[in-house]
This record gives sequence, C-alpha cells and structure tokens, in this order.
Amino acid sequence: MSETFDELDKKILNLLKKDGRLSFNQIAMDLSKSESTIRKRIKRLISDKIIEGFTIKMNNHIEGNLLSYLRINTESNDFESILNYISNRPEAIEVYKISGAYPIICKLLVNSMAEMEDFVVGLKEVPGVKEIENSIIINKIKG
Repeated sequence: MSETFDELDKKILNLLKKDGRLSFNQIAMDLSKSESTIRKRIKRLISDKIIEGFTIKMNNHIEGNLLSYLRINTESNDFESILNYISNRPEAIEVYKISGAYPIICKLLVNSMAEMEDFVVGLKEVPGVKEIENSIIINKIKG
C-alpha cells in the first residue's frame, strides 16, 4: 500500500459498497470532504488493489435464474484439476478454497434445474471429487 489505510478510506469504501455508482462529488458531500480529496483517495484505493473493480449486483431470483452454493469434498489436498474445471465453467460465478471438510465452495448461477444437474454430474466425473453438497438459494435476506 502506498499510504496508510485510514478511517476516511473505510468510509469511502462503505459508501461505495452501498452504491458503486456514487460520484466523487456525492461522496465528498456525504463525508464533508473536497471532491479532489475523494478522487485522489479512490484512485489510490484502486492502484493499491483495495478496490479491484466496480460491478453491478443482479437480482438472481428473476425468472429463469437459479443460484446455489456447491460445497465440494475432495479425495486429497491436490485439487487443482477440480478448481480448473470449475473455474472454466461460465455457470460458476465464484469459486473459493476454504478451510474445513469441504475445501472448495462454488457459487453457481444457472437457468434451470437441468443445467444445475448437468454441472453437478460433470463435476462428479472430475478426478478427486469425493462428495458434493448443493444448497439452492431460496430467498436473499441481506447483501
């Protein structure tokens, strides 16, 4: 990091988390700072890779979309082929290596139960996959 991460940076990030489309001017007004200060801070947060991009949040519960989390248990700790398979599939919108009994978690977005089944069946055929738990998102409460 080029400079110290401070309270102003945290406040800027919190505002951008709520609405990534806020202008520099709006953030400056909300935080009682100058627009140039906010612009410089955000540029630094981007260059320091604290902000890695700006994106949209899509309502994944619109008709035709199913969102689920797959927890994947593996035969061993060597699961690069599994991660490679998942990462190259467009249905897998997030993939994480995590601690615990299921070292891989995958957020899956598909158009139908048939697509979800196809993904899971294909994943089961990847060497090293021991078990898959699938949890379909029913309702978003927060986030």
